[in-house]
Amino acid sequence: MKNQNIIILSLMILISSFLYGEGNTDNKCDELKKEYQAKLDQFNEVKNKMSKPDISKTQYDELYGDYTEIWEDASQIKKKIQECEQSAKSKHLALFNEGIAFKKAKDYQSAYDKFIEVTKIKSDFQQVNYQIADVLISLGRNGDLDKWINLVIDAEEKGKLLYRRAASLKNSNPAGAVKYYLEMANYYKPEKAYYLAGIISMDKLYNKDKALSYFKKALKSTPEDPKLYDAIGATLMDMKPPKGKTKNDLLAEAITYFEKGIKYKEGYKSIDLLYVRTAQAYNLLDKSTSALKYADLALKVTKSKNLASANLEKGIALCKLDRCSEAKNFLVRAEKDMSTKTQAGFWLEKVNEACK
Repeated sequence: MKNQNIIILSLMILISSFLYGEGNTDNKCDELKKEYQAKLDQFNEVKNKMSKPDISKTQYDELYGDYTEIWEDASQIKKKIQECEQSAKSKHLALFNEGIAFKKAKDYQSAYDKFIEVTKIKSDFQQVNYQIADVLISLGRNGDLDKWINLVIDAEEKGKLLYRRAASLKNSNPAGAVKYYLEMANYYKPEKAYYLAGIISMDKLYNKDKALSYFKKALKSTPEDPKLYDAIGATLMDMKPPKGKTKNDLLAEAITYFEKGIKYKEGYKSIDLLYVRTAQAYNLLDKSTSALKYADLALKVTKSKNLASANLEKGIALCKLDRCSEAKNFLVRAEKDMSTKTQAGFWLEKVNEACK
């Protein structure tokens, strides 16, 4: 009797483990699991009969034969389920690997087709969601792209997809790109996401107020990033004063951001241009001594053969300080560059008049 009870318990564990174990296999595997359910129903029916207090030994022994038969049947179904699940597993992985190979070969349509086949076999296979979204971006397709991005659980992977999607839209649909960058900020590198949203808002959408707000959001994540102080200062210089403020107020505010950026300048590749913008802001405020200081710093650190903007600001500062002969040399250099030619010519006229 004890051995028989052990067999019954073992059979229950065996059947339950396959009924409630790993799911999401193909239809064939599901059918086999239904057979397990049928065996479990038979088992419970026999068990209930054997559990009656008035059962005789003869009746018990007869029912025991049913247990043995159920056990043998279950063992056969177990083997089939193992084969089925292994086959399904191998099939979806094989298709997935084929898709990856097509993707590496830049045959994105074939890769997409293979990845979709994977989802039909194993709908909970997480890795394929990322790959489908990735190839859809490469194909430049909208369709149900957002659906596949949203199915990606890993935050970093989702953020990278949103970054790729935004980057693919920045020229054709800048507003859409900003939307994806802002979503990216919820999952991955918010400082980068907000910075790029700000750049597009400034350069493509011409919305300086939005750009400023995004740069400031980025700064909250990386308060020692000179690039962000530079961007905020440059935006302030380019904005129209809001009600209650003057242009000089914005210039003074820009300088505070520029000088904070200079404080964290270590490793900043555009430090020469940051110095130039600081010099420009001081020149516009007629603070020529400070403008000259930063123009000199720009020329000292730059790797450019002719940093025209620095030469221009230095020339302007020297002119305002009544150092005409010195100013002329730097303005002449600035005039050789198309980006500063007009302004340099204007100040050269002033220098020439002052030096007569």
